[in-house]
Amino acid sequence: MKKEKAFELYKNAAEENCAEAQHALGSLYENGEGTEKDLELALYCRASISIDGNEIEVAIKKLQIGKDNRLSLLRKINEWSHIYDHNKIVEFLGISIKDENQLFLIMPFANDDNLREYIKKNTLTFDKKIEIAKDITEGIKFLHKNGIIHENLNPKNILIFDGIAKISNLPLSYNYNDKDDLYINDSLFDNIGYIDPNLFLNSEYVKDKSIDIYSLGSLLWEIMSERIPYSNNQNENILQLINRIREDYREKSENDIPDIYKDLYEECWNGDSSKRPSINDVYERLLNIK
Repeated sequence: MKKEKAFELYKNAAEENCAEAQHALGSLYENGEGTEKDLELALYCRASISIDGNEIEVAIKKLQIGKDNRLSLLRKINEWSHIYDHNKIVEFLGISIKDENQLFLIMPFANDDNLREYIKKNTLTFDKKIEIAKDITEGIKFLHKNGIIHENLNPKNILIFDGIAKISNLPLSYNYNDKDDLYINDSLFDNIGYIDPNLFLNSEYVKDKSIDIYSLGSLLWEIMSERIPYSNNQNENILQLINRIREDYREKSENDIPDIYKDLYEECWNGDSSKRPSINDVYERLLNIK
């Protein structure tokens, strides 16, 4: 499909508030040969900016946000300013406020894309997969040490920079925006494996660090399996699948994965949150996998 035709199709969809199309306009398609990408409708775009005289590529995320939520987000970003210095957390470069309902978050551009795309595009050795798992676990370990729960860990919130995995979208995990995922509006099937079963149909469930551990278990599984959790269940009724997951149905373990690794993500998946390992335990056990 020609770029011009693709642009028109995505532009029409973006004007109807389709998040996937808005993402595509900002990062994939151009308005004809030699012209700029349409950033006005984009939720996410790539750009270059100058910091201390150095030109760097950045990712810019646009949020439609109410005044009250905007103030909460700004307070949270300020409160967590020290968090972004960690080498396994995506650095926060700045914020631009267009009006009281719209602001832009500026972060480094991930040259190796997000975790899911990185897995698709590369042939990863077992050792490299373990290295990625350690990167992610180290980032979560740092968050939990500082009393922070991410709440929205999934492969699209793990960005890869020169082969190193870092945790992203930290302030956005608190649902300041109407869209659950600002990168792209996924189907529930894409993320269902990352949601703690205790949260299904129970809005009063008290969140704690164990929900990140459950999500980490799914990250560990997807890294090794190179497949989206429950992707083979897409013909199943979503409510039936949710009920099965609540009753301890889980993805199958891959035969060629070492038992020590299988045991680890299966423990992270425990339906009883009190029986899940701590992030320190997960990290120490990953260090022992050779």
